[in-house]
Amino acid sequence: MPKFSNQLLQGLTNPTYGDKLAQVGMLLGSAPRRAREKEEEMERRKEVLTVEEQGRAAVEQGDTSALTKRINQLQQLRLDPNIKPAQDAQILSQVNALKNQQHVAKTNQKKAAATAVLNIDKALDDPSVDPRAKDAFKERRKLMLQDPEVEMAVLSHKNEINRATTAKEAADAKAYVQQNLTTILATAKDIDNPDKLEALLENTPEYARLATKQIADPAATAARQNWEFRQKQKSVKVTPDVEGIEVLASGLPEAYKAKVGTYIDELKRVKDKGLKKDGTWTLGMDTKYKNLEAVTLAFIERATIADAQTQADEVIRNDKEYKDALFTAEQAAARPADPSKIKAIATQFANMDNRDDPTKNDYNNATASYKSAQKAQYRDTVKNLNKRFGKESPVTDPMVEAIDMVSKAIGGPLTESQIRSGLENKNFTIEEQDRILSEAGWPVEEESGTPWWERILSVDMNEPPVSIASEFIARRRDAYEQ
Repeated sequence: MPKFSNQLLQGLTNPTYGDKLAQVGMLLGSAPRRAREKEEEMERRKEVLTVEEQGRAAVEQGDTSALTKRINQLQQLRLDPNIKPAQDAQILSQVNALKNQQHVAKTNQKKAAATAVLNIDKALDDPSVDPRAKDAFKERRKLMLQDPEVEMAVLSHKNEINRATTAKEAADAKAYVQQNLTTILATAKDIDNPDKLEALLENTPEYARLATKQIADPAATAARQNWEFRQKQKSVKVTPDVEGIEVLASGLPEAYKAKVGTYIDELKRVKDKGLKKDGTWTLGMDTKYKNLEAVTLAFIERATIADAQTQADEVIRNDKEYKDALFTAEQAAARPADPSKIKAIATQFANMDNRDDPTKNDYNNATASYKSAQKAQYRDTVKNLNKRFGKESPVTDPMVEAIDMVSKAIGGPLTESQIRSGLENKNFTIEEQDRILSEAGWPVEEESGTPWWERILSVDMNEPPVSIASEFIARRRDAYEQ
């Protein structure tokens, strides 16, 4: 009788058993392929992570081209036909995240360029740097600043540094005054040695000098007035001068007037009660009056000093606020022209000639008008700031400063090429150089063909020729600013 294997019998009695064996066989056959796919997926995941990290680094460094390259690499990975939907969705999310950082990368790129320009400026001021390297630096700086956004970033970075500096100076000024208050007051009140106060102010750090003077001057004045008053009142035979004390107290702020008013009222009461018609005092009342007078004068002096300290703090705050406002105005004045505004101005120029479309010349004129308006607005802003903060000397814009500088250089005189080289180093365009030279008086000639500075310097007068030239230059500058 034939025998059947157990596998055959199992297959006949349980048909699914054979199917499972077939599935097992298929799985065993596909195992290498699945292992390969898993390995490829892991490799792809590693590459994605690497590219994403490089993209984030490019954002931080401001390398926009490298960032674009990394985004394209991620996009390329999505084209793999074997990529699974879940991984594709993950890569797409990372692509979008890097795309959203492109504006950050661009901002960081401008900041990096601004930092490079500032480092170049330091190198140009360093006497140890090779002159040939400086020439290369100048060319690179000039090229970088052709981008208006880089120019703005440089100014913005400078202003950040300036604001940090003014904030530190304000804090240092306050700390200096607090730490040296005893010395400042003692020196100010030493009315027999006024030179000591001058020496103290001269040796005070510049950032704290204004605040120190704000305290020292009122303290010195109060000490001198009190001393003079006491000198007059040394004799009890002299009629008590309550009115004189009222004059001393009249300059105090409202916060102190109620208190000093109480002292003065008491002085009047003691005087009326103790001073007889013959000019003598009722027993003990003269001493009481003198003691009360001393207390009143001491209060006036303390109140004057306390108010001076408050005013010194105000001076420090105002100085910082003024400088910060100037930085803001300067940054606004240097902002690149708004294309829509330039187009509107250029259209106005075209309309003057009954044309519909502006020409390149119209756009050039419009840009010049825009910049001129910006500078005029800056000058007005500075004028208002000076008025608000009580500043005496006006702050001029770079163009006016350049005209002033060139005016003095011409009075040297320097050659035109030397002057243009100096202006070029300060990033003035050829057109701006022409305007500066023209307004500074280059070259002004008469029929004799002799430039004005040579005519001035050849004048035979008692005054030094340079002073005559300076006076002439000052008149030209004043005429321009008006």
